Amino acid sequence: MRVKHVSFRMIAIPLALVALAAATDTVARGGDEKQRAIADLENDLVADDPAVRAKAAAELTDRFPDGAVAVPMLVDLLDDEDAAVVAAAAKAIDSMAVAAAPVLTSFCGERSRFEGPKCFGRTLEGLVTLPLRNPLDGFGVEGDPDDASTVERCAAAALTIRDHAPSEVWWRARAAEVFRRTDGATREMTAVALAMFGADAVAERSIAVTDDPRRAPAARALVPLIESEFAVQAFCGARIAARLRCAEPTLLRALGICLTKSKLAPDSWSARGIRFAPAAAADAFAAIGPDAAVESGFLYSCVRHPRGDGGSDESADLVDRCVRALIRIGREHKFREVLHDDPERADHLALVAARAGCAPSMLFPRFAAEAAKPGASYEVFLGLRAVGPAAMAVLPLVKARLRAATDDAQRLDRAETVLAISPDDAEALDVIDALLGDHDISASHSAPDTANYAWYTLCERAAPTPTVLRRLTAGVTRGTMAFGFREGAAALGRAGPAAKGAVPALVELLPDLDTMNEAWQVTSRVVVV
Repeated sequence: MRVKHVSFRMIAIPLALVALAAATDTVARGGDEKQRAIADLENDLVADDPAVRAKAAAELTDRFPDGAVAVPMLVDLLDDEDAAVVAAAAKAIDSMAVAAAPVLTSFCGERSRFEGPKCFGRTLEGLVTLPLRNPLDGFGVEGDPDDASTVERCAAAALTIRDHAPSEVWWRARAAEVFRRTDGATREMTAVALAMFGADAVAERSIAVTDDPRRAPAARALVPLIESEFAVQAFCGARIAARLRCAEPTLLRALGICLTKSKLAPDSWSARGIRFAPAAAADAFAAIGPDAAVESGFLYSCVRHPRGDGGSDESADLVDRCVRALIRIGREHKFREVLHDDPERADHLALVAARAGCAPSMLFPRFAAEAAKPGASYEVFLGLRAVGPAAMAVLPLVKARLRAATDDAQRLDRAETVLAISPDDAEALDVIDALLGDHDISASHSAPDTANYAWYTLCERAAPTPTVLRRLTAGVTRGTMAFGFREGAAALGRAGPAAKGAVPALVELLPDLDTMNEAWQVTSRVVVV
């Protein structure tokens, strides 16, 4: 069970915000003189009064590009306890995404950017295929911050697929830092990236977009990109479409065709075993949601009849993304037919659906029945984790497996499944605590893998009991660049007011943090009440 994320008041606002004021616009650029300065709005975004937070977020609507620097704070407000604040933050982010989309579309629409050995397409191709990529790969500004290659790297960062959710805060924080340090074309493209990252956060929470007359024309402008013979260019169009989330008929049709049509793909993409352009198209359907259901036949066809070997890496990845899209657009009945007709892949596809938010009532009976069988697949138990507390009926079975574990790796794996179903289970927490022991997670090389993964499990799965919070605080503060530091800070943040005891220790860390990115990890997640 995920503890409800509370929108946090940043600690030490003079440290986190006022210290940045010199680098932040203090007057609105090129706009109405009556508009308040962005720095003033940022301060109000962390006010105690929800009405003040909502008003500040609302005033950031249509403040692109200058207001994009506030996207990391607006994303935090998407989980605010006040519905008016959430709505205002979502509208502000969406308005920036709609304004940013034509800038990125125009940039990607130049064919010359996708031709030649040193073109933008090569930069994007490399970033997309880079294993374990991080924000420094896209926003590593060196030398002249406004040269063409720097702008291209920022554009590539705005477009790349980021599947590792815990790193999202880092991407946004790094982009905001670069925005403050640069000007000109780099600053504008970084603002585009921030708007795109914000739009991803809105879509991930399934928050509906607002009416905006600019959205449909911007969506139609993407069709030539998606129809391009170049897979990299089509990928760009689909990635922008996922942020616009517009059910424009011509756009939906182009996305559907992109799922199945062969395009000229770079060798590095083929080597990775992922069809990136179709994958981006499937992700766009998922982001658009129920309004895209009219073209769900393309998704269903890809799941039922994957091109080539259905077990190949590239086919499997696309099938997974199409299943996720079917769930997100509300076509669960179509997915039920797949489970019935394809028993060989059923366990895996059910897991994908569970992670996409498919109704537990549809999946749990299957997971429960399979889990009770000798030799049940590992994916069944991963599915139980995804179902979470709705799987409480099988908790005795899962705990019996925990007690039967024969080594630390098994104990850790099965304890995580127990905590996913019952986050405050004392027996599983004792296992995690024993595996953590006295290992220093601030140095990953000195702790065994089981201790490191036990730390992740504690951060992601455990309920914020006093004992858990003490352990999290101790782990985070043992080393400011700790292996898993970000996960610990995020876990304390999700705990809400219960974690207020961690505030003094975290305040002391701020002067020692090596980068602004790390400072954001703490200041954007710690509660002050």
